[in-house]
Amino acid sequence: MKALLSLSLVLNCVLLSLVAWRANYVAANTSGSNVPKTSPQGIFLRQRRSPSIADAPATRWNAIESSDLMQLVRNLRSVGCPEQTIRDLVTFRICRQYRERLLSQRAEMSRRWDFTRNQGPRDWQEANKNQRELRAAMETELESVLGVPVTELRMDILGWPERAAPDHALSLEAQAKIRELTQRYQTLTEEARQGLLPWESAPAVDARLKELERQKQQELASVLTPQELQAYDLRNSSAARYVLQNLPEAKSAEEFQRMVQAVQAVGLDEPRMTDPMRNYGLGSRSPDEERAYADKQAQLAALLKQTLGEQRIAEQQQEEQARMTAEGERQKQESEQRERAKLVALADSVGVTSEDANRFMDRLKESEPVIQKKFEELEKSLEGNENKGKLVTEAIQAELERVAVETLGEKGRDLVRKMAEQEKSGLGHP
Repeated sequence: MKALLSLSLVLNCVLLSLVAWRANYVAANTSGSNVPKTSPQGIFLRQRRSPSIADAPATRWNAIESSDLMQLVRNLRSVGCPEQTIRDLVTFRICRQYRERLLSQRAEMSRRWDFTRNQGPRDWQEANKNQRELRAAMETELESVLGVPVTELRMDILGWPERAAPDHALSLEAQAKIRELTQRYQTLTEEARQGLLPWESAPAVDARLKELERQKQQELASVLTPQELQAYDLRNSSAARYVLQNLPEAKSAEEFQRMVQAVQAVGLDEPRMTDPMRNYGLGSRSPDEERAYADKQAQLAALLKQTLGEQRIAEQQQEEQARMTAEGERQKQESEQRERAKLVALADSVGVTSEDANRFMDRLKESEPVIQKKFEELEKSLEGNENKGKLVTEAIQAELERVAVETLGEKGRDLVRKMAEQEKSGLGHP
């Protein structure tokens, strides 16, 4: 027992000596510059001595935040906040505020809509008017606070490419005037069409709309310089819309402008001529209107040949055909990718791997011309048969099962049956 006690005392003395020695060693070495590179204390001291951004006093958000958005922008710039970050922060803050106001308006409209009273045309007209006014006010505030066109902010946030003829040629003041004027004439147009469906027309209403368009152009000319009016018309006029919707793509802003001027010269920029409801087949023109429209189109074709030259017209047609062909190919590829994804999902449910499912799809694509011709002949042979639809469907399933079994074995039959079940359920299949 005494031996154990003596050993314990000796060990305690040794530990105390080691602690004292380590404390003296650190104190002696940290007072000078010869701190060992491997010493944790040396590393810590070197970090403390080296200049770092952490040495600067932190700026708390409440020192930057301000209900005055102009002041908020100044505060953010003063602390070195990147301009793009400032734009993002302020844009989303302003947009959120106006969205809350819009939701409040819609909620109020919904409260007035119950089983005893339906919303009338005037209610919807008022709602649309309020929404346009909110949007115009939001865009004006964005430009006022950030000092950049709202079109630039919109394209930046949505990731849209810069347009060929941007509105940057217009000053912010000019764009604000255009916004106010457009809002006012939109309301006047709705009032003139009160009681008419979108695809309906009346001679008196058409005359009123034409007069409103003339007045609007006069006011635009009074508030904009000739250069600003030209820049506005190049993107926003009825003639510009006609060119964008009906003519091949221009290769430059100058060519686009000449095409717009040609449309204006033959009168295809009149409201009745550029009515989008008719362009999309949702309305109809009278026989006289159709003849007038066809005559103006013929005049435009002749004027464009004279203005751009026959060679450029031929190039435009080739470019448009190439563009349509490329777009069709893109849509075809996207459709095939969706088909493959659906088939792979179905295949997994019956124990067929994605590799085998894609192999089955490749086999179907290779056989498509032969299969298509086979079923066209079958449909002709069944003409007049009241069970034609059922017989064709059964033949298609049998042919698919044959190809599937040859490609995948017996699991292929299960896959085709799964495809048929999905078709019957209304979900469709590849």
